[in-house]
Amino acid sequence: MPTRSAPAEQRPLTFVTGDGLTLRGVIGGGTSAHGADGAPPRVLFLPGVGFPVQCYVPALTPLFARTVVAGLNHRGHGDSDNPQALRGWPPYRQDIHDFIRQRMQPPVILGGHSFGSMLSLWLAAECPELVDGLLLLDPLYPGTPAEPWPPHALERAQYLLQTTHTRRSRWPSPEEAETALRGRGVFAGWCEAALQAYLRVGLLPSGEGRAVQLACPLEVERELFSDERLQHSWDWVPQVRAPVAILRGATSHVSLHHHYRALAASFALASVFTVRGAHTFPMEQPAATGEALVAACTLLERSRGGTVGGL
Repeated sequence: MPTRSAPAEQRPLTFVTGDGLTLRGVIGGGTSAHGADGAPPRVLFLPGVGFPVQCYVPALTPLFARTVVAGLNHRGHGDSDNPQALRGWPPYRQDIHDFIRQRMQPPVILGGHSFGSMLSLWLAAECPELVDGLLLLDPLYPGTPAEPWPPHALERAQYLLQTTHTRRSRWPSPEEAETALRGRGVFAGWCEAALQAYLRVGLLPSGEGRAVQLACPLEVERELFSDERLQHSWDWVPQVRAPVAILRGATSHVSLHHHYRALAASFALASVFTVRGAHTFPMEQPAATGEALVAACTLLERSRGGTVGGL
């Protein structure tokens, strides 16, 4: 696999967790937005299960010109360290809590895609003093007992969990991995930059010749998809005080338009944006997603009386 340098708009990010793991990611913005390097991030973005945050950089780039954005890979994802033991969602939530406390100036805009959005929702509910804006990109929200997930979405979620037992996780070479992944399955329709970021950061040498393997072990995916907190996350919604922006993929399997409208109505202040594409719309439609993110962040800032980059 050829070595590819990171785009100029981003810089490497590292953070050591309370239990000694090193999390890595990217940080963008700073000079153009604030006139000086070293400004703390205003926005923290978290990726979905199995995806390195570098895949989202094409979609996040429009925000880099307006404010400082940090993207952090979860433990066991991308170039972050793998956990020594599987303990469900709590360590992931604690990592985000500690990063905001230590590396940002709370309250902040917190958001993510899929699993990352659910972690954001959980933290915003339990620690409202840390979050003054919430970005939820195609959240894996299961609905309420009165209005649960649509059957097609539940079936898809169950399928994703089942595939973690059978999906391929290793290839003889980087080239064979790229051939196997390009345009197939969840990678169908991805822009080239997002796909190359996945090949660069989402795969690691296996230690056997030129073979590569998934950076996110399948057992980590199983742990996160099967955590019982996902099925009871409706309890978090009434606790959220911050304004919320929901971005949904127009053809996403995760939910229907009316389902997210109902979720938005459950918050004190929320808006829904629809972007072309499926569940991985940030990687499929980075330009449209970037426009929606700028609009959403601007709305969140205005809802609290602030501005993003002077907008």
